[in-house]
Amino acid sequence: PVPYSGYTDIMTFPQRVINMAMTVVESYQCSLLYGHYDEIVSKYLGNNMDYRTLLSHGALWLIRNEFTLDWPRPLLPNMVLIGGINCAEKKKNASLPADLEEFVQGSGDDGFIIFTLGSMLPDMPQEKAQHFLDAFRQIPQRV
Repeated sequence: PVPYSGYTDIMTFPQRVINMAMTVVESYQCSLLYGHYDEIVSKYLGNNMDYRTLLSHGALWLIRNEFTLDWPRPLLPNMVLIGGINCAEKKKNASLPADLEEFVQGSGDDGFIIFTLGSMLPDMPQEKAQHFLDAFRQIPQRV
């Protein structure tokens, strides 16, 4: 599914049609946004080359997706998933802030789960938040 469509990998026929339309629109938007690169590409790589042709000849594609968080999809042999590459490495001698350290240490043998909704939390309906709370109360881990 198109990432911003809200669809899952299980779609009805109308959803698939909408998803395809979104893909076509996205392709058109790319041609508008990247079309001006045709002049640069042809200047340095020859007159019969445009940005689409250049992209289609990529020997290796580094895709910044995390496979555990993405929908199943086929990948070509020249595609390498490098999700998380933009995450910073742990600093030496770095320690957790006191409140997080207390949370981790107080979790006991069952461990803990960090659950975050990021910027979506303020927009969540109270009823849906209650569903999460009810579910978390049923597991032994500290959330």
